[in-house]
Parts: sequence; C-alpha cells; structure tokens
Amino acid sequence: MERVDRRPLNRRQRLGILGPLALIGAVGAPAPAWAFAGWASSDGEATLELRGNFRWNEIGTAPLDPDLPDAALEHTTFVRLVGEAFVGSWLFTEVHALQVVSTVPEQPLNAAAFNLARPGERNRTAALRWTQARDDVSAFLELDRAAVRLTLPPFDLTVGRQPINLATATLFTPNDFFAPFAAQAFFRVYKPGVDALHLNVELGPFSYLAAYAVLGYERGSELEPEDPVDLAQSSLLGRAVTSVGSFEVSLLGGVVADRLVVGGGLQGEVFEWLGVRAEGHAKLDEDPGETRELLLSVGVEHRFDSSLFLLAEYYFNGAGAARVGEYLSTLQRGLGDLPYLGQHQVGAGASYELTPLLTGSLRVLANLVDGSMLLAGYAEYSLLDDAELAVSLSAPLGEGPSTPGPLAPSVPTEYGLYPFAASLELRAYF
Repeated sequence: MERVDRRPLNRRQRLGILGPLALIGAVGAPAPAWAFAGWASSDGEATLELRGNFRWNEIGTAPLDPDLPDAALEHTTFVRLVGEAFVGSWLFTEVHALQVVSTVPEQPLNAAAFNLARPGERNRTAALRWTQARDDVSAFLELDRAAVRLTLPPFDLTVGRQPINLATATLFTPNDFFAPFAAQAFFRVYKPGVDALHLNVELGPFSYLAAYAVLGYERGSELEPEDPVDLAQSSLLGRAVTSVGSFEVSLLGGVVADRLVVGGGLQGEVFEWLGVRAEGHAKLDEDPGETRELLLSVGVEHRFDSSLFLLAEYYFNGAGAARVGEYLSTLQRGLGDLPYLGQHQVGAGASYELTPLLTGSLRVLANLVDGSMLLAGYAEYSLLDDAELAVSLSAPLGEGPSTPGPLAPSVPTEYGLYPFAASLELRAYF
C-alpha cells in the first residue's frame, strides 16, 4: 500500500499553495473592476483613483556547478496598492504601498523580486519599510513610491520616492544609475522608486533641461530603522535633451555616489525602419587610487508588420575584466551599477505575438571575453482583461567555478556562475 505523508505543511509549503489560490480568487471573480475605487470633485478639478496589482511568483533554480549553492524552490507574493490624486493639471500625488511575502532571504529579496541588476537600496531609506518577518519567510510592507509632482510650465518638479530612468538602451543600460533592470528582465512594469528631487524645465516642443538630486543612505532598506543620509552615496546630475533630425540626443553630467560622470545618449531611426539606441558615460576621479572607466552600449532594433521585434546590443564595460584571469580582482573591486564581469558583452532579443493572447520572447547574452552565454525565454498569456500568466526559463552555457584550494577559487566563465532557472508568475490588476 502506498504510504501517504500526512505531516503538517511548513510555512514555505503553505506560502507556495496560498499564492496561486489567492490569485484564482482574484481573477475568478466575474468583475475584477469591482475592486477599483475613485472619486472626483463636483467641478472635476480634483480626482482620486485607487488600483492595485497582485503577483505570485514561483522560481526554481539549479546551479551549473556543484560548488555553487544548492538547488532551491522559492515563492514570492506581491500585493501593490496604488493611489493617484490629481488637482487640476498642476498637482499630482502618487503612492505605491507594496506588501511582499517570500521564502527568498531578505537581503537579496529586492533584486530577486524585481529582476534588477542592482536593487538601489542605497537610495531608499529604511524608514519607509516595516519588516514583519525575517526567518524562513521574509515579509515586509514598504512604500515603493511616494511622491508629489508640481507642474507650473515651463517647470515640472517631483519630490519624494519616485522612479528615475535615464536609460535609452534596452538590454545594457549604463546610464540608468538608480535601480536598473537586468538585461534578461522581461517584466518591467514597475521600476522601484528612489528618494529624489527631479526638476524639468521645458525649453521647446522637443527640448528640456533636467536636474536630479538623489539621496544616498548608510544602510539602505536593511533591518535597522535608523538610516542616516550618506553624502558619499548621494547623487546630483544634470541632463539636457533635444531633437536633432530624427534623433533625440541627450547629454548628462554630475556626481553619482562620489564619482564624477560625463556622458549622453541618443535614440532615433535611420532609413525609416532601423531603430538605433546608444548611451554611455565616463567615470572620472582625481583620486589616483581610482581608475577612469568608460561604459557604452550601442544597439539596433526593428519591429516588423507581423509583430516580430528584433534587437541587438553591444556593451563595452570599462569596469569589467579584459581577461578571464582578472575576474577575481574585478569581483573584489566591485561591479558598479551593472553586474557584468566581462569587458565586452553582446545581447540579442526577439519577441513575437503568437496569438492575440500569447506573446513569446527570447534573449541571448554573451560574454565575448570567455565565450559563455545566458539563454532566456519568456511566454506571457492573457487569462482575462486584467490577469496574465507568465513562464520564463533561463539556462547558462559556460564552465562553472571551481575551488582547487581554500584560498584559490577559479572563475573560468561569467555566465557559468548563473543557475538554471524556471519561473511561473501569475498577475492580476484591479
């Protein structure tokens, strides 16, 4: 007779079951719009809207090499409540309250949850996070965005926790200094906010000046509620954007976490069918102990009438290693905002609408220094108007690390450090 295990579920197992059940309840309702709430003044000048997003994610990982961490199956549930208020055309307020419950350890939780290259914790004070659990299950409530925007043309000022996006490229985004997405990230609806002041001054229909002041903190969103401002981790940037022919061109400069940066970007179209994107910057420093670094990404893309979309990018990573033997010293020095080891990287992507309800995407990342690769696939299916199911797979191609001695680890390839990964995600919007 087959033996049935009737032991009670542990907390991790209960989390894995409750996540999909909760979503089934949310998307199974005949009218998910019932959860939407709104208000408008009698003259229509003031409005308030409440909406939200529910995500349940299960990800399984298995290392390429036995010296890496063991295989794992982790569950994460996100509930995001969004409040937006307008007063005429001159005042806008946005607040995102995000509740996260996960079996992923708390320290790397944000990067795992948002699929970020760097979570931007140094630019988010811990005062807006309330930790509820930190053992085998991590749980916290956080204000992911909390900002007020004042528009008095030609001035536009936003103060508070807000997303800052300076990228023009798609895969490798060296100019996106604050919580950039990883190149293999497919879901990019919500970019995490950072504590900042953002001022735009409109100069014309296609030209403007922008200034960004972003606070840095000693700890970021860690366990301790006290989190003093750290000027060495704070940033002050200026950016000028204008139109030249069919291209948008930008220049930027300032201080990012105590480093002087100068750079720019462009995006546009040539021959009326080929999209071109480029961005980059140089990191300068008078300290003889610091090295000057150039980071540059250049890409092309095209969308066909059939819905097929293709893109390719090359990334020169001046902060990375030019040879495999330099990987360990590069890791010890730190990888900066984009965590890529090799100095020369390429990426390619494709997406296609297989049916009106199903879209598939592929991405390939390759390190030209050691020849390793990361293959990623993604499929998104629309269940209802306000719900979707997403499946993603990623596989590394490259030799994994080895440890010939306790003090002499070897890293032969970059993407050999990555695990095999499979993810299932259910989302609902209300």
